[in-house]
Amino acid sequence: MNYKFTNRDMVTILVKDITIVNVYNQPKPSKKYPEPPVFEFLKREIKEQYSKIVIAGDYNLHHKEWESRAGPNTEADEVVEWLHENDMMLITPRNQKTYNNRTNIDLVYGSVDLLHRISFSGVDENTLSDHSIVEWDISMSQSKNGDEVFTSVKRLNIKNADWEKFDKELSSAIKDFNVHNKTLKSTDQIDDQAKVLEEVVKRAMAKSMKEVKVMKKSKRYWNQELREKLEKALEAKREARQRQPSLALKRQKIEEAKKARKIFDHSLREASTEQWNKYLSSLEGNDIWKILKFLFDEVDSALADTPNDKAPGDDGITGKVLKMAWLNKDFKERFFKLLQACVKFGYHPKVWRHGIIVVIPKPKKPDYSKPRAYRPISLLKIPSKVLEKIIQKRMTKLTTHLLPPEQYGGRQGYCATDAVLELVQRIETSKEKISAMLIDIQGAFDNVNRNILADTMEDMKLPKALINWTYQFVSEREASMLMDR
Repeated sequence: MNYKFTNRDMVTILVKDITIVNVYNQPKPSKKYPEPPVFEFLKREIKEQYSKIVIAGDYNLHHKEWESRAGPNTEADEVVEWLHENDMMLITPRNQKTYNNRTNIDLVYGSVDLLHRISFSGVDENTLSDHSIVEWDISMSQSKNGDEVFTSVKRLNIKNADWEKFDKELSSAIKDFNVHNKTLKSTDQIDDQAKVLEEVVKRAMAKSMKEVKVMKKSKRYWNQELREKLEKALEAKREARQRQPSLALKRQKIEEAKKARKIFDHSLREASTEQWNKYLSSLEGNDIWKILKFLFDEVDSALADTPNDKAPGDDGITGKVLKMAWLNKDFKERFFKLLQACVKFGYHPKVWRHGIIVVIPKPKKPDYSKPRAYRPISLLKIPSKVLEKIIQKRMTKLTTHLLPPEQYGGRQGYCATDAVLELVQRIETSKEKISAMLIDIQGAFDNVNRNILADTMEDMKLPKALINWTYQFVSEREASMLMDR
């Protein structure tokens, strides 16, 4: 990330030689936020060296270049003149409505040098926001030499992999390594199988990729009733966006849209919880942890939630590679049994407990010679993350009614915003003076005592296998540190 060009109204990332800026252009500075409009900042900071740049976001401006009915606008004229001086061209189509289905203030501009690599994909209006989603693509390959930007630890070109060859090499490696397809009966066997499956995938990658870098299944609880409530929410949003003969009717439509959205969100949460609880009610004791027949669906869901190109661990196996390996029958059977054994024994393979620590600078620090001016992040192995997602979803269902309603952190469907809204509501309804104390415990998660954690989980009567897995997951962790020279 380029912190120089990142502030409250702008986020900038640098991907190899391409600068991508996401902007929100405030109509007018306020006393609370006195900063100048984002384009005033960009005009001052963007120099000639930024020959490959994309500026996308909410421009909050009207101009004939992108809106044929736009009237005179001095600020828009100045922005367009600056964009042209910097050899930037409009990527989104002219008159493409993106805001309340009336105007097009959400735009994408790109440097002339990038025109052959940027394309407009479309606009998705199926959102409950007043802005539609503007979709655009950018090729991260250089047209001349084909160098890739996103690479694995082993510098393999995953994007242009020969997946047919990968599939054949994966099956061949499974045979060459004599990887058995038996049920795993001990933690030692789990460790051995995790190691060998990692090796066969890495060998198949090496033979099918040159050196250099899935649709989700529908939810079981999704039904016609939810579909109709979603349609009503979207229709109410569309009506609220339309012009109304009176201000009172406009406000009424807005309130109806908010109510329809709230009804859909509530019904979605209820349906999800009800479907799961209905099945759990038929189980007794620790049998709840033996729901292995659902594991194939769980792996599919976990893989679908895994980004293709997110930085991998030291094995170099990205989400894309693991998804393609999952399509291989020989690998799928063995990987499935490995995950199944991990769930059954409550064990996390040792080979998956190793990570790479990358040290990145914190923004706006006065002295980068100080260790505290940097933040370490850990890159973990993707196969490990798949198992984590499966365990996390099961744990969420098990603890839904065990956690106090006042706990918002670490719970599905809750966030810090909910906590703030709850606090504000209590303050407003009490109509009294309120005192509040906000506490931030430094390193709370890093310093959890695993023995106390296990005892707490046991007191909550959680399944033994889940307690064992959690304990193993946080034990005997190893990491290698990667730093710039």
